[in-house]
Amino acid sequence: MGAEIASSLIALMYDFGSDDNHLWKSFQANNEKIRGIQDDDKPQALASDPDPVEDPILKEKIHAKFWRDGPIHTEGFRQVRPHGGDKAEAKFESSDEVTSYILPIWFSSISIVAQKVGDRNILPFMHITLAYIWSSSYVPGALIFVENYVPWAKLVQALNSLSRSGVSDNRIEAKEFPQQQSGTGPQLPEDFLIRGLVWSPYYFPGDFFHGQVVDEDERTLEMPSHAAPRAERCLWLGHKLASLNRYMTYDDKTKRFATTHLASSMADLAAAHTLKLKATRFPEGHSALE
Repeated sequence: MGAEIASSLIALMYDFGSDDNHLWKSFQANNEKIRGIQDDDKPQALASDPDPVEDPILKEKIHAKFWRDGPIHTEGFRQVRPHGGDKAEAKFESSDEVTSYILPIWFSSISIVAQKVGDRNILPFMHITLAYIWSSSYVPGALIFVENYVPWAKLVQALNSLSRSGVSDNRIEAKEFPQQQSGTGPQLPEDFLIRGLVWSPYYFPGDFFHGQVVDEDERTLEMPSHAAPRAERCLWLGHKLASLNRYMTYDDKTKRFATTHLASSMADLAAAHTLKLKATRFPEGHSALE
């Protein structure tokens, strides 16, 4: 259930695709920009193609320009506003206010899961979470918008505690997406869960669901052979996040991750806006499931 919970939390951040949601609009605008540039470069006969093929080179160019042009100053970007505090029967005034309330829960959920050192059951949750964070870096300003609510130190702790049994350092440190076979095929069960979401094309290679694809009746099966490829994906994503030179670092010799001073300071802001949830008491004989 870890992958489903991680994906659901992300969907809540988007207010389930509300047209007024800042994150949703950012991803949609970037997708349209990429498709618009591609259409301009197409022959006239192909420009009307309703589903233009995404250009991985173009996506990488936009990504590189944003992160490598120099230090990023948050004054030039929008960041989520802190929520309005604990409210009984709160009514949200905007879609972005929904985001402001879910982000502290997202922060706390990741922090709790990441501390379960040595528990392989957390890997689907961590995989989806890391994949989303990395995908957000491809949309200019999207990761900056939520960066204060990512528990960077906890993620680093989780990454450093992962077993590297069956994992290739060369694939972790490579630019290319790691496509280690898991026993049933190149895809993991959670890959099909996030397939088609607005952010997942920034994570998967364009041909990932073509050619060799796990049989439909085996896509939800959890197998021991998934452990190494899943850990490898998480470590590869950590290595990619370290390449942004903002949140974490990676030592090629010791194979260890560490947080930057900037990332460490972000935890204080998130902690200051943690929601204090109160348990609801139900009358005897009743439950929250009713």
